[in-house]
Amino acid sequence: TDEKDGIPGKTWYLPHHAVYRDDKTTTKCRIVFDASAKYQGTSLNDFLEPGPPLQNQILDILIRFRRFKIGVQADISKMFLQIRLDPEDKDVSRFLWRNMKEGKRPRIFRFNRVTFGLNCAPFLAMAVLHHHAELNQAEYGKAVENVKRNMYVDDIVLSCEEEEDAIRRIKELRKLMEIGGFDLTKWSSNIPTIMNDLPSEKIEEHKQVTTLGMSWNCKNDELSYNISMETNENSIRKEVLSTASRIYD
Repeated sequence: TDEKDGIPGKTWYLPHHAVYRDDKTTTKCRIVFDASAKYQGTSLNDFLEPGPPLQNQILDILIRFRRFKIGVQADISKMFLQIRLDPEDKDVSRFLWRNMKEGKRPRIFRFNRVTFGLNCAPFLAMAVLHHHAELNQAEYGKAVENVKRNMYVDDIVLSCEEEEDAIRRIKELRKLMEIGGFDLTKWSSNIPTIMNDLPSEKIEEHKQVTTLGMSWNCKNDELSYNISMETNENSIRKEVLSTASRIYD
C-alpha cells in the first residue's frame, strides 16, 4: 500500500522471521508472522476473538480413518490464503518488506487474505469451508458429511469399504472444493489404484506420510509416531511437555 497512515485504531504491523524445517518435503523455509508479539504490552491477538473450535477431535477422526480397509487422505493447499479479508480489516495485517535490498527503505505491504499466526485464522477458515459445504449440501451430500466429520483444519482423512466408493468420494470432494476455490492435493492411500484418475502432481509421492500428527506407511498400512527425544536424569517436566507437544507439528 502507498498509504502510510492506516485506519485509526485498526492499523497494526506484524513482525516476521524465517523458520527453516529440513524435515519438510515441500517448503523448507517459510516466513512466519507473529500476531502475538507485543508492542507497549499489547499484541494484535489480544484484540482478536479466536472463535469457537470448529475442528473435530483428532482421535475421533483417526478412529473413523481405521474403521474400513481403504484409507484416503489429502489436504487443502494454502487453505488460509484462499480466504479474503474484509477491506476494512486489511490494515491490521500490515508488514514491512524490502526484499533483501538493504540500501532501500522497507515498503509497506498488507495482507489481502487470512494470515497465519492470527488466533482467529483456524475458525475463519473452517467457518468459510463449512458455509461453502452447506451451500452445496443438496448436490454433494456425502462429500459435505466428510468435510464436517473428517476434516481437521486443512487435512481430510477418511476410510472406505469398497474401491468404487473411495473413487466416488475423491471425485465428489474435489468437485466440492473446486467450486469454493479450494485445491485438494497430496492425496495418499494404501490402495494406490483408487487415485489413478488424479493428476500426478496432486498425488503425494512419498509412501511414508504424516496423518494428523502420526506417520502413516501407506504401503504397509501402518500408523506410528516419529519422534526424537533426548532425555537424561536431569530432564525437567517442561522439556518433556515441550517434546510431547511437537508430535502433531
